[in-house]
Amino acid sequence: MRAASVAGVACVLVSQALADRSPWNFITADDFKARLENKEQLLVAFVAPQDELSSALLPQWTELVENLDLTAAVNCTSVPAVCREAKVSTLPAIRLYQSDGSMVRYRGPKKALDIALFIERMNRPLITELTEENLSDFSTIDDFTAIGHFFENDDTLRADFTDMANKLRDRYTFGVHTLPAQDNNKVSTSQVVCRNNVDNLEYKLREFDRVGALEQLFEQCAAPLVIPLNRRTELGFNKIAKSAVYYFSDDEADREAYVDMARPVAKAFREYLVFATVDTNDYPQMPGMFGIQKRGLCLQVLQNGQVYHFTGEDMTAESLQNFIQAVSGGKAQAWDGKSGGTNNAHDEL
Repeated sequence: MRAASVAGVACVLVSQALADRSPWNFITADDFKARLENKEQLLVAFVAPQDELSSALLPQWTELVENLDLTAAVNCTSVPAVCREAKVSTLPAIRLYQSDGSMVRYRGPKKALDIALFIERMNRPLITELTEENLSDFSTIDDFTAIGHFFENDDTLRADFTDMANKLRDRYTFGVHTLPAQDNNKVSTSQVVCRNNVDNLEYKLREFDRVGALEQLFEQCAAPLVIPLNRRTELGFNKIAKSAVYYFSDDEADREAYVDMARPVAKAFREYLVFATVDTNDYPQMPGMFGIQKRGLCLQVLQNGQVYHFTGEDMTAESLQNFIQAVSGGKAQAWDGKSGGTNNAHDEL
């Protein structure tokens, strides 16, 4: 028994020594508690270092730590009590602890740039008071901005807008512009303008009587032109009643390059088509269902389910647009559903 106990202690000490040399630079439970008690702003990553998703976060976190102060990583494998007390249910998790004692969960992509933008967002006022002079600059200060243009006595609209800011400030930057009193020379209308600066789109809401109108505006504003298909987005994607353009790839950088290339085409055809990227690591069976071997692009027509493959050598915005126009003009050959799949990968993307 005693020998077993000694061996157990030795294992713990070895584990702690290895943890100390971890690229995560984990802090101890006591250090974590002390830093929270100091009421300092602290960005914390809760991870399980051997877990695949946590490992994928490490290079992004390393880049972030190099450019940000007040960060910490907690190893939920070695100090599970800390993670339980923090009510961390899934890993990895990122939390921002504020100097006022509040905590905000990060809900965006696990990318260094996105996390850095989140921190900038949280360091801004909940709602920034704007003037005519700084309206334009403010509208492009973040990936997603929302500006309420209200009259002084628009109490209900202002209250509803503030409620949305409290719910969504981790994903949007909010501002308010007080409209001048009405006169005969200039007629103004109360409205909320939401800008999606990622896709260069703008949405406006002027009719506030409809139930859920403000919520729908923000959902529409945040919807990407090219949807990354995953477990979180697939339910909503399947409800979109449009023909779909799929790009299959097992490489994240390749998919991101495709999105940059395809964005103007998706914008031009968004009334009729929905564009999506598919990570074939997550959906390994899906390419074969559409006659694609590994990487490639296809268009599936909503009305009859027919699938058309992009077979060009070079995929550019122009060639993608020409392919779509060929399908819509009846000049493309549909996949027969039997022949071997295509593999129109594009190394230049």
